[in-house]
Amino acid sequence: MTSRTLEELRKNLDRIDQGLIELIRQRIDLAREIGGVKRASGFEACFAPIREADVFKNLDRYNLAGLSRQSLENIFVEVVSTCRAAQEQGRIAVLGERNGWFYDAALSRFGQSADVVAVDNFDDFCVELGKSPKNLGFASFTPEHSPDRLALVETMLSGKLGIVEEYNFTPEFSLVSNSARDLSEANEICVTSETLRLMRQFFITLSFDLKIKICRSMSEVCENLESVNPVAAILPSKLVDTYQNLVVIKTGLKSEQVPRVKFLTLSSGAGNEYRPGIKTAIMCPLNRGSEHIYDIVAFMRDHRLEITDIHNLNFVDKPWDTIVIIELILPEDKAKFDALMAEFQQRGLLARNCGFFPVFK
Repeated sequence: MTSRTLEELRKNLDRIDQGLIELIRQRIDLAREIGGVKRASGFEACFAPIREADVFKNLDRYNLAGLSRQSLENIFVEVVSTCRAAQEQGRIAVLGERNGWFYDAALSRFGQSADVVAVDNFDDFCVELGKSPKNLGFASFTPEHSPDRLALVETMLSGKLGIVEEYNFTPEFSLVSNSARDLSEANEICVTSETLRLMRQFFITLSFDLKIKICRSMSEVCENLESVNPVAAILPSKLVDTYQNLVVIKTGLKSEQVPRVKFLTLSSGAGNEYRPGIKTAIMCPLNRGSEHIYDIVAFMRDHRLEITDIHNLNFVDKPWDTIVIIELILPEDKAKFDALMAEFQQRGLLARNCGFFPVFK
C-alpha cells in the first residue's frame, strides 16, 4: 500500500496533466510549422490521409493496461483533429442530414475540431467541395440505388471527384429522454423511419406497449425532446453529447441491419500518390452482354492482384447500363497495376482509376 497521501497523489496527477498539455501544445506548434512548409511548397490541402493512417497504425505498438485500443484511438482522433485545425483545414461536407448518424461518422473520423457541415442533397455537396481545394467530401459508399449515390458514382467516373480515404464505421445509438428515467415512464418514443428500420430488433425485444412517433428527420426527433411531457428518443451517440439535460437511459445500441458502413473521403483536388499496400477503386461502365469484365477479373487473378470487393450499380437513360466497381490493393510492383490498366484499354473498356487511398479502419 502506498505511503503517499491523497493530496500528494493528486498533485502528481496535476503535474502529469500539465506535462500532457505542454506536449499537445508542442504538437500543435509542429503542425503549424508543417502547414507552413506545405504552403511554401504549393501544397494547399492540410489533410494527409496516408500520414494519418500511419499515425493510428502506430498505436498498435502500445499496450496500456486499462486503456483499450478504441479508447486510445478516440483520444488521438481529437489530438490530430486539433492539430489539423491549426493548419487551417478546409470544411468537410457530409452528404446527409445535420443530426443523422452520417454526421456522427464524420465526427468519429475527423474529431470535434473539424469544420463539418451537413448537406442533404448531392448538388449542395458538390457546391461545398467547389468552394475551396482544401474542402473534403464525406459520403457513404454502399450499393444502394438512391439518386444521390448514383450521382456520386457518376461524378467519380467523370474524374471530377477522387477518393482520398476509406473509413469503415459502425453506427451506434443511445436511448435518451427529456425527463423519464426509464423507457416505461415515457409517453412515446420518437424515431425516424430509418432509425426504426435499423433498430428493429431493439423494438422487438421490448416487453411492454409503447407509442412510436415517426418523425420526418432527426432534427424533428430532437425538437420533440423539448416537450414538457416525458418523451424518449433514439439518437446517434455523438449527437447526445451536444445536448444538455438529456437523461441517457441506454447506450451502445447497434443495428443488426447495418453492422458496418463504408464511407469515402473525397476531394476535387490532387489525390495521394501510388503506394503499395493501400487501395484503389476502378470504375468501368458496361452495356448488357459485355463479357470483357470477366476477362479482366481473370487477368487480375492470374497476376495475383488482391481484389477486396466487386460491386455494380445499374443506371437508366445513360450510355451504359451498369458501372462495375473493382476495389483492390496496390501491388508492390507498380508494373502489375500498369499492366492491368493497359489491359482495360486493350479490350476497349473505359476504366477510371478513382484514386489511391488508405483505409483508416
